[in-house]
Amino acid sequence: MAKVSILMNCYNSALFLKESLDSVMCQSYEDWEIIFWDNQSTDNSAEIIKQYKDKRIKYFYAPAHTSLYKGRSQALKHCEGKYLAFLDCDDLWMTDKLEKQINIFER
Repeated sequence: MAKVSILMNCYNSALFLKESLDSVMCQSYEDWEIIFWDNQSTDNSAEIIKQYKDKRIKYFYAPAHTSLYKGRSQALKHCEGKYLAFLDCDDLWMTDKLEKQINIFER
């Protein structure tokens, strides 16, 4: 089981998505999973996420377009980590973000 579930709710986020995903891939702390909830994007967001061949990335396509809150609630059902982190598709993380946070949580 991954210690950190990273929930990404995506709707037409192709512009910054690769950079956001790369900021997770470069984390010094590697015990994570991404729950990627595609909220019925009509851009090439799905193609971008599917380029990543990492078993820690789990792609889900929403059955219907919903609000951010409802999408997150649906995606939460797929999280297996001890901890939960939210990452918007246009945000970036410093490479030691998870490591620092886990160290604090575990103390």
